[in-house]
Amino acid sequence: MSSNNFTEATTKALQESLALAVENSHSQLSPFHLASVLLTATPDNTAPLFLSILNKAVADTEIVRRGCARAVVKLPSVNPPPDADSISFSPALGKVIRRASEIM
Repeated sequence: MSSNNFTEATTKALQESLALAVENSHSQLSPFHLASVLLTATPDNTAPLFLSILNKAVADTEIVRRGCARAVVKLPSVNPPPDADSISFSPALGKVIRRASEIM
């Protein structure tokens, strides 16, 4: 999976997901990291697309947000914390990204 195939927005979301993984001392990037980032409002306070989709589906976005945050905290952490260069995609996140690229 080449990062050259990602849009600027996708690259930014993955970078923010990576920062969240580093912050929590995780050795792998999971779909929960990505979902947590995609549920966070942007600096200019525009609603992210994922949040808009959940709102249109009449989902309780706060419950989804808390569930993702809880899942991130429960992921196994390592000590000493890994640096950003040593964090890899989990098999589940790899599958999500492959599937997304197939439907694009």
